[in-house]
Amino acid sequence: MQHKTLFLCLAALLPLATAAGQTKYEREYRIKTQAVPAPARQFVDSLHFQKKVKWYFEENLRGNSIEAKVCRDKKRFSIEFDTSGVLQDIEIQHRWTDIPEHTQRRITTTLDSLFVRHDIRKIQIQYSGNRSALFKLAQNQQPATGYTTRYEMVVKGKKPDGLRLYEITLDENGALRALEEIVFKNSDNLEY
Repeated sequence: MQHKTLFLCLAALLPLATAAGQTKYEREYRIKTQAVPAPARQFVDSLHFQKKVKWYFEENLRGNSIEAKVCRDKKRFSIEFDTSGVLQDIEIQHRWTDIPEHTQRRITTTLDSLFVRHDIRKIQIQYSGNRSALFKLAQNQQPATGYTTRYEMVVKGKKPDGLRLYEITLDENGALRALEEIVFKNSDNLEY
């Protein structure tokens, strides 16, 4: 009977442990332009970037994607597609001061509630939505509708159990949407 009660208690706690233990793993590697699906190449080519576009294949725990990375106006762009070339989102790296003050306060409150201490390492504004709205955003225009804004941050955060890197996604008002611990490739084995 005691074993059955213990099992039921552990089974009840399992969803909580899973939700709190979100992890993020990504592996990116360069690919040649010829390996990129035509719809993805055409979209990026139509943006007429002056600098060279670098293409990457990304593997993660949710699936695979193709990413175009390029700089324009001293900002780094990452344009993500699924493996068939369908546009998923555009991420543009920004500075903390580029975020509206009311959103900065909300983000700071959120981070203070999650961590004993924190340091923001990278900030990207992530736009998702319809293709034409994303095209305008990539050209530094502000469409009225058709897209969603999120903030994606890499944060070095200290919790009572230690210091780790996290990827945090917040909505346009600074409310938490996702928190994932970044895990790195296990290098316990020697590689030659």
